[in-house]
Amino acid sequence: MAPEYVLTRSYDTQADMFSLGVLIYAIYNRGRTLNDCHDNYSNFRKMVDDLKLLNTTKLSNIPLEVREHVKMLLNPKPELRPDASQFVPFFDEVGVKTLEYLDSLFQVDNLQRSMFYKSLPQVIEKLPMRVNLQRIASALELEFVNPDMVPFVLPNMFLIAEKATNEEYQKYIFPKLKQVFKIQRPVQGSATSGSVMQVLLVLMRNMNLMLTKTPPEDIKQHILPVVYNALDAESVQVQELCLAIIPSFAHLIDLQAMKYSILPRIKTICYNTITLSVRVNSLICLGKLVETLDKWIIIDEVLPLLQSIPSREPAVLMAILGIIKVAMTSTKAGNLPREVLATKIVPFLVPMSIETSLSLNQFNAFMITIKEMLQTIEVEQRKKLEQLSSQTANAPIIPIGVAVTNNNEQTSNKSSSMALTLEQKERIMRENDQSTRLKTQPELVAEKKNISPSKNMPLMSMTPLTSSTTSSSITKDLTSTLFDSNISNLSSSSSTSSMKPSAFPMTMTTSQTLPYMQPFSTSSHPPVLTPGIRPMIPQQQSVPREKRPHFSTTSANSMDLTSSLMNN
Repeated sequence: MAPEYVLTRSYDTQADMFSLGVLIYAIYNRGRTLNDCHDNYSNFRKMVDDLKLLNTTKLSNIPLEVREHVKMLLNPKPELRPDASQFVPFFDEVGVKTLEYLDSLFQVDNLQRSMFYKSLPQVIEKLPMRVNLQRIASALELEFVNPDMVPFVLPNMFLIAEKATNEEYQKYIFPKLKQVFKIQRPVQGSATSGSVMQVLLVLMRNMNLMLTKTPPEDIKQHILPVVYNALDAESVQVQELCLAIIPSFAHLIDLQAMKYSILPRIKTICYNTITLSVRVNSLICLGKLVETLDKWIIIDEVLPLLQSIPSREPAVLMAILGIIKVAMTSTKAGNLPREVLATKIVPFLVPMSIETSLSLNQFNAFMITIKEMLQTIEVEQRKKLEQLSSQTANAPIIPIGVAVTNNNEQTSNKSSSMALTLEQKERIMRENDQSTRLKTQPELVAEKKNISPSKNMPLMSMTPLTSSTTSSSITKDLTSTLFDSNISNLSSSSSTSSMKPSAFPMTMTTSQTLPYMQPFSTSSHPPVLTPGIRPMIPQQQSVPREKRPHFSTTSANSMDLTSSLMNN
């Protein structure tokens, strides 16, 4: 309430200007007024006295541009307050007009709207963040449905996002930008192809801002597809911007996406582009990505890519050399194996080093790198050979035995089996099976027959056994039997020897030997009795040696008979 109304009971339009001043003060002081009188007249008079001495410290929360005007509006004297016409220019401020224009923006054509969006960044800098987030950003979001206006709207949206905090960005800005991320690459030659290229260009220019304030899971889900579209774009400028920003968030890309999405697109750019700057920038991007790749991706993906690049310009050659040097010193990939250096990299770099387009300094750079690789190969190979030599010297000596022989036989069998026919292999297999069965069968042991002296056994039943001991015993029994039988015959005929001296000559030559007294062989096998000898063998018991009778023959006849038997 104006002071003059309480004190003098008079009021006019100036009383409304006082109320406007109190309202402005309350807006910037969280709803608090200058002094709350609580319907007390004395307190109100005290407040009027304080207004006469109002200083700028109580108005510190009010913006500096309107601070003096608010002080004049709160003056106790009505004539010193500005009237409404003097206060109207404050409502002609650019920010206020901008908010008014946003409400009627869809009533104008695209050309006027594009001109308005181009001048909007100057207004955004002056407006409070609350107004930018809740009024300006919401109005800009409505334009995302029009692809032709998106290139003019996006810069203003990113300007607000730059001034906002991470929480404000994730709450107010990023959900609105998701609609822009869904814009796919248009068909070549279509009416919206130019607008989409401009949208990708704006997104690439503000990629660092989005990567800084966007959560990692949203980067993988929403921003990486935008990068893929930018790499596939036809605009050289978009490709170069995309190649420049990829290394900045390479740590957020998993190996699968890097191997199957990023590297193949970079490879396609290197092959298909006709612009030298794009090819060089793609190699520079690849060199920065090598630091985040492991050893096997470098060997399987990066090296074949470098070897297949067709151009041999000095900038391309030096970019290739830089990638290889980074791969050699990468902490994540580690040192490349000496086999890769010796078989793939050195044979690839040596022909490149003699390109006539290289300068002296560039040639020296190639030579230094090649010499470092050769030294690395030498050191690692010498170390490996020394380890093998020490292991061989400390290894125990294994005697040549069955195992070595078997190994040699197996080796020879393997080498010889390569030249054998199918029939020969089948025959060898059957022989091996037969020998295996023979080895597994038990030995044949003959039954030992004991010869009883109390029984008359035919000599054919006294077949020698397989055992050497049994054969020798049977041979001795047969000899004793024959010897005893002949002696008994001689003793029986000795009584008639005086009357018939020529009937039985005692001296017998070899030709006169009895047919059943054939000489025995010196071999272990006893003689076999033929059927012609069987009737001539007397069927009588063998006389034990200890019971042999005493022969009463002359000594000469006995010696001749013994000699004949021994010779036989």
